[in-house]
Amino acid sequence: AGMSTPGLRLASKHGVDVSGAGQWGVAMVFGVLFIFLMHPLIHFALGDSCDGLLAWVPWLKVAEGVAWMVLFRRLDPDQRGFAAHAGMKLGALLYAAVWTLWISLLAWRGDLEGRANCVPDSFGALVCGPLMLAVSALNMEHCLGVPVLGSPLARLLLANACRTSKRSSHEGLNCRTGLADREADSPKGSRGSPLEISDDDLESNKSGS
Repeated sequence: AGMSTPGLRLASKHGVDVSGAGQWGVAMVFGVLFIFLMHPLIHFALGDSCDGLLAWVPWLKVAEGVAWMVLFRRLDPDQRGFAAHAGMKLGALLYAAVWTLWISLLAWRGDLEGRANCVPDSFGALVCGPLMLAVSALNMEHCLGVPVLGSPLARLLLANACRTSKRSSHEGLNCRTGLADREADSPKGSRGSPLEISDDDLESNKSGS
């Protein structure tokens, strides 16, 4: 029989699809680190990010990227999937969308010279970075405790979680149960994980909600 963590059972009671809660792809982590480490350093090297009183903006983004990586490594395995989706959707993708729109606007106006990346970098450092760090640190269980916004945010972050991590899966993740199939360190060589969510658990949670 499978087991589920209290956080996953709580999420299921709130109507969140937890089938991909424990899943994350290595490419997702690289995406976050590229946006918050490499991207600001490239802008700094090219001299098209903020300067003057705002010269600290790209370095704040770098610090947020390092902080997220440290936080991610310190999280329990069952919390890393939620943090990876928070970093990717609230951090990397949100910043990339704003950056694309801003640069496209400047290109349309023919005004790409100068500090073109200052505005999107500021948005990334002051909005995207703190948002992804806060949600990742809260983890799914505490995020669900946030009034009004908690449940919709959890549903947003875990939407299409299986589909996303299938393209760059980590350790043979099983989308149906939300666990990584691993050889357990036992003489029988059984397979299992504390992240496993049995069908009975999900059915009982749905019927009780």
